[in-house]
Amino acid sequence: MLHCNIGAMHNSTMENAMMNTMNLDMLKEFGNGGYAQARALGELNLRTWERLFEKQMETFGLLIDNANAQIELASEAREVSDMKAMVEGQGELNRKLAEALTSKGRETLELANTSRNEYKAWMEEGMGIFTKLAGSATKAS
Repeated sequence: MLHCNIGAMHNSTMENAMMNTMNLDMLKEFGNGGYAQARALGELNLRTWERLFEKQMETFGLLIDNANAQIELASEAREVSDMKAMVEGQGELNRKLAEALTSKGRETLELANTSRNEYKAWMEEGMGIFTKLAGSATKAS
């Protein structure tokens, strides 16, 4: 009887050791998966930031170009009679600027939609990895 209990305790200890090893392996997989996902998120954030910054710089360039054109137009008006042409020219410059800004706004919206889709795909991939690993952990226990 004593021998059976010792044997049962030995088997129980072996099973616990195997379970602990399996648990550590699963933790390692979670860690590796988490690191890969964190790295992918960092790269996604950087790409998104670069694209948004590029759009901001393009928009800033439009504003500077418009300001330069306005100054040039104003410097050409030397007489009161030139004022009508200057005002008409400013109106045309402002119309072109408004169209360009509207276009940049649309481009930025498209960029936001693209980024949203990329973040959604990243999240779905991460959830897939988590679900797979969690399923393995559930089966092991």
